[in-house]
Amino acid sequence: MYFIHIKKFIFSTPIFVLVFGFIWPQPSVKAQSNMVEDKKIVAYYASWAAYSGFTPDQIDPTKLTHINYAFANVGDDLKISLGDPHIDYFNIMRLNDLRSINPNIKILISVGGWTWSDKFSEWGDIRQIFK
Repeated sequence: MYFIHIKKFIFSTPIFVLVFGFIWPQPSVKAQSNMVEDKKIVAYYASWAAYSGFTPDQIDPTKLTHINYAFANVGDDLKISLGDPHIDYFNIMRLNDLRSINPNIKILISVGGWTWSDKFSEWGDIRQIFK
């Protein structure tokens, strides 16, 4: 019986650390204009976060140099399309509004993700698509 309790403790401790490590407040870092050029502070914003009430206007763009918007999809025609048409337009507009606070912030779209990366191999040499 004692062994079972120790085993549960050993396996539950890393989960506790991971969960609370993500939600515990982190010290803030300001993305100032005098930052070293090669230093990037990047955050992901997942499209589905808006459904739970965390909208892009709640992001402090002064702490970031880049925001990756997740996710776009690669369609059967091998063209990129937004993944969630119900919320993507709203989210992207609000992310672009952050430029009024930090004009140097870069807004990027992440393509693929866990379920939408099956078409990458069909692209072949992707540089040909953008010529």
